[in-house]
Amino acid sequence: MIGAPYVPPPVPISTELQTQMRIQVAATRRAELCRDWGIVSHAHSAHGSNFSAPQSLVQLINNIVEPLVGAERQRVRDLVIRDFQYDIDTQTMT
Repeated sequence: MIGAPYVPPPVPISTELQTQMRIQVAATRRAELCRDWGIVSHAHSAHGSNFSAPQSLVQLINNIVEPLVGAERQRVRDLVIRDFQYDIDTQTMT
């Protein structure tokens, strides 16, 4: 092979995933995603003002999947790709 293999340029994170949500909206969205993906939410609603800043959907997704490992992480990764075309492992659009 001559030269480096072709690597397509990364697709920018979608506007939907970058949109900021108020903390109340993010908490509701988190519960919905956890329910839809069949996972237990590890939200900590009693943290107070340290956790009151707006959050984007991509931040929320990354936060939800962060504690997942092994087959459970792979299962949810596939669901995130299906639902948002976002890969939680590479943190890029697919």
